[in-house]
Amino acid sequence: MTRQQRPSSIQEVAELLPDGTAEVVVRDGRLLWPDTLAVAPGGFINVTTSRINLGSGLYGLFRFKGAVSTP
Repeated sequence: MTRQQRPSSIQEVAELLPDGTAEVVVRDGRLLWPDTLAVAPGGFINVTTSRINLGSGLYGLFRFKGAVSTP
């Protein structure tokens, strides 16, 4: 299978709500396989991307302002 034939990757971060539904917090074409999240000071969320679908070992680090729910 060539890269052009591979299925599209996950390009969003969602929050699981108490009622069991998921709400998209951020969606961006640069978020290729987001896999690690960390809450940072100031209401920021840091996320790393593995880009595993590219098979090249590349990774990315992104930061966005997000609302973090607490139970």
